[in-house]
Amino acid sequence: TQEVRDTLLKRQKKTKEKIEQSKEKFNEVEKELDLVESAYDRFQSQKNVKKNKDENEENLEKLRKKIEAKKGKLNSLEAEIEEIKEKGGTKKKREALKEQRNQLKDIYKEYNKAKAKSEDLKKVKKEIKNNKKDIKKIKSEKEDILENLNSLRGKYDGKKHEKLNKKFEKKKSELNTKKGKLEDKKENFNELKEEVNELEKKKKKLEEKKKERKRTEKDLDFAVRIRKGISRLSEMRSVYVGEITELANRHWQNLVGSEWELIWDDTYLAYKRKRNQAVTIHEMSGGEKVATALSIRLALQEFVGGLGLFILDEPTIHLDDESCTKLAEQIQQIEGLNQLIVISHDDTFESYTDQQIKVRKISEDTSEIETSL
Repeated sequence: TQEVRDTLLKRQKKTKEKIEQSKEKFNEVEKELDLVESAYDRFQSQKNVKKNKDENEENLEKLRKKIEAKKGKLNSLEAEIEEIKEKGGTKKKREALKEQRNQLKDIYKEYNKAKAKSEDLKKVKKEIKNNKKDIKKIKSEKEDILENLNSLRGKYDGKKHEKLNKKFEKKKSELNTKKGKLEDKKENFNELKEEVNELEKKKKKLEEKKKERKRTEKDLDFAVRIRKGISRLSEMRSVYVGEITELANRHWQNLVGSEWELIWDDTYLAYKRKRNQAVTIHEMSGGEKVATALSIRLALQEFVGGLGLFILDEPTIHLDDESCTKLAEQIQQIEGLNQLIVISHDDTFESYTDQQIKVRKISEDTSEIETSL
């Protein structure tokens, strides 16, 4: 999916670059055409200005001639008026001159108007002169533009441009289609990613289950081996129990006397027997129960062997002083015993131990510890 996405992105980039290049060429051609049209409009405008200028010059020349004629006539009349004033003149002539003067006033007004037009004409001439320069410049620009236009026309291919436009639209359509497909791919990718995550979680759980199964199989295998061992052991149980009973009976008789015999049967029930009389451990006195338990434990310790460690918690409870002493002596006789730990309120074992740790209670929260090395 990553390779497909990279390929689509590269194609998209190339297509965009081609489109941008085509757009730039098209925009350059349009700009050149706009410059040509603008220059042509300015040229037409200057042509109209030149035409109006020629007409204005012709009218101005006519008006100038007319003004010169009027000025000559006015000068002539003024001279005539002066001459009449010098000679006194007649009333009739004065009125005629007055009328001529009024007429000349109108002519003078026209003269002033013509003079103002003459000033305007000078401005127009100046503008025409400037316009000629502009026209010359525009003509030069026009020639350059026409030359560039002809060059561009040679380069510009309308069919090719149309073909490129169609190609552009086609690529654009393809790009949109690919974009849609890419979005679909993204959605599929996200869905697949979620599925992969779920599968990873399931895989992790499966690995945990496999480990748990291996542990269970090991436990089961161990249990099967233990069960087989116990099955084989049960066949020899009567032999083991018989030997342990002999050892336990010896310790029992040393502790309580030889009047009774201690039996530990195949059901692990302990009882004392004398001829045809039997008393179970449940019916024994407290001291006999303790002696029975200690005898069996001592027998087991001696039979199993190899442990080298024997721990007794309050072994002298319910035993008299003689039994306590005998118990200590019996323990000393066990072969392979390397370490004996006795927890007791009785001091019987002090003479048989190498080290004592005594704990004495001082208060509810305080105890004192004393050791002997």
